Amino acid sequence: KAEKLILIVEDEDALAEVLADALETEGYKVQVCDNGEDGLKVALEKNPDLILLDMLMPKKNGMTMLTELRKSQKPPISPVIFFTNLNQLDKIASAVEEGAEGYMIKAETSLEEIVKKVDEFFEKKTKK
Repeated sequence: KAEKLILIVEDEDALAEVLADALETEGYKVQVCDNGEDGLKVALEKNPDLILLDMLMPKKNGMTMLTELRKSQKPPISPVIFFTNLNQLDKIASAVEEGAEGYMIKAETSLEEIVKKVDEFFEKKTKK
């Protein structure tokens, strides 16, 4: 796991910190950005193994960041899982159309479930 870099792009500092701690405890490398502009820059520079991306953020929202990332990232493409409070089917559908691997609703997902989903994501990827 230690070789896996996860980029968390989340503007709620407390949540980002708790999530980063939980993932680091599991053995992942984690980097945190608090807005979509910085998140895009780091994603293009470091090509993380997974991006946990908030929808609503300052400077650049999650959908804009994902669209710009997909246009300019060279393979291998960093997979993105949206992590947000928006529980709107149209947003979920457009996120998946833009190439997101999945979607978690903050209010409905515990920290343990997030870590489990990340673990499962990498397990599935390893089996392919």
